[in-house]
Amino acid sequence: KHFTKVGDNWRVSEELRRRVSFQKQNLLDSFNGLYGPFDIIFVRNVLIYFDTAKKSPIFSKLRQLVAADGYLLLGESETVLGLTDQFTLCKVNEGFFRPA
Repeated sequence: KHFTKVGDNWRVSEELRRRVSFQKQNLLDSFNGLYGPFDIIFVRNVLIYFDTAKKSPIFSKLRQLVAADGYLLLGESETVLGLTDQFTLCKVNEGFFRPA
């Protein structure tokens, strides 16, 4: 519905592209200036490089940005379990976390 085959690749529909926002953010910096809430935040395969002390404030900042009915999507080897109570594991799929 939202994709068109172009050669060997797929192109996202213009309608969907207008509704999606991609932003780069240094997780250690302030998140001031970012608008939200976001329906989904992808933080894949980056938290493995931070120690536990740095992860807690990152999760706090992410919680402020994700919508109450939104998702935080982490990489396969990442989790919030034992690190924060601001997100809970979503039963739909591993790696998907909901705001608590």
